[in-house]
Amino acid sequence: MTLAVCTACGQYKFGALVRCERCSHLPVTALDKAKAMTVSDHNFGGETLEEFKNLIEAGTELPYDPVSLASSSAPFQEEAYFEENFDFTNGMLSCKRCNCPFEPTNEEVFCPRCMEEANPLLSVCMSCDKVYDSSGNFCQKCGNRLIQRSERRALEVGREIAVSVRRILSNKDPLEQCEFLLQLRGQLPSEDLASSQHEFENFAMYTAVMALRQFVESGELLVAIVKEMVEIYRASFVIQGVREVDSQQIPVLYMRRFDEYDRVVARNPDQWMLLLADTVTKNCYGVERHLKAAMEMVL
Repeated sequence: MTLAVCTACGQYKFGALVRCERCSHLPVTALDKAKAMTVSDHNFGGETLEEFKNLIEAGTELPYDPVSLASSSAPFQEEAYFEENFDFTNGMLSCKRCNCPFEPTNEEVFCPRCMEEANPLLSVCMSCDKVYDSSGNFCQKCGNRLIQRSERRALEVGREIAVSVRRILSNKDPLEQCEFLLQLRGQLPSEDLASSQHEFENFAMYTAVMALRQFVESGELLVAIVKEMVEIYRASFVIQGVREVDSQQIPVLYMRRFDEYDRVVARNPDQWMLLLADTVTKNCYGVERHLKAAMEMVL
């Protein structure tokens, strides 16, 4: 049974999503449920949960990571969509993606066509590690039979990559060995510093996509994963207070930056790494064609 901490009063309880016996708080919204699952033994050990308990009881707001919350709340949002829109009279639901009515078989929120396009099951070649959607049976590279991962879908992979990028950047400063870039970053005003950090995280996501391309053979599958990764970041901005309508531009900006980096890489196959580093330095810190800055970014 899950041991959790009540996010309202700090009381221990068995079951992250149940009502607290002390204060009667019940996680209702998708975000509340994501927070409740965060402060449970699904994610942390006993000592950390005790620290969370003490902080909440002292009236201190827990430092939730918005990207992790956005990822954790996504399945709860799908559950809420199903509960709010399922027509019990005819057993039909409007697809969350295309709005076409369909008959769900297991409380899914995407129609079969959209599920195949946006959230396909993944198949893996155990010989060369290539990843495909579930439409094929054999690896296009080595010819071995593919193993379908019934528990793995494209959206889940996109969410996990988004969270992983954030955790990597949170746990270690990538510029800690870079004297010149550290100096540049230290001179930025607070607003520009926040923007530069978002730009750097954008680049970290791009490098994750570059790594993913080595394993994902299907362009459509890669797009589905990347779109969900970017969507999680959009949702994280909403959690931080950005208006929903304003947040719709965030995926556009991210994808535009990905396209820019793709063009840089394609421009010169022999020196793409240095050119890419120079472009990132310009986007993050406003410095262009500075060899030391670019070299430190490469390192």
